[in-house]
Amino acid sequence: MYSRAHSYLIVSGQKTPVCYDARMIMSTNIVARSSSECLIKCLVITKQNLRGINFMSPVRSCSCVPKLNNIWYNVTADLNVSCLAFVSHCSNSFDYVIEMHKCYSMINNLMDWYAAGRACNNASGHLLAADDQYENLAAQLF
Repeated sequence: MYSRAHSYLIVSGQKTPVCYDARMIMSTNIVARSSSECLIKCLVITKQNLRGINFMSPVRSCSCVPKLNNIWYNVTADLNVSCLAFVSHCSNSFDYVIEMHKCYSMINNLMDWYAAGRACNNASGHLLAADDQYENLAAQLF
């Protein structure tokens, strides 16, 4: 399932509608009449390895953004071109961080390591262990 793309990092802590930056070299651009057609075509083109899409209705432009590892996905909140971006979604208690393609839930209560670990496990998650510089940056900005 795909839902509208938002970022919590563009405007610190605020859920802001975004689109993928059109200058990213890894995206594939095609023509589509609707966001549904864009999604279906992109799933085929990427062989189900789809991170998300950008769709611009006025010009029938569709960008397919594939799944890649160890990369920071650039996004923009400049939506004056009627851009709609869609991404896979997270469970309700987690926020999707589009720049990393990961789900996070930030608990702002001060806890010791063990209590924090239990709280994360109870939410079907785990304590953050940043795998690379991009995830570390996302955690700092989130």
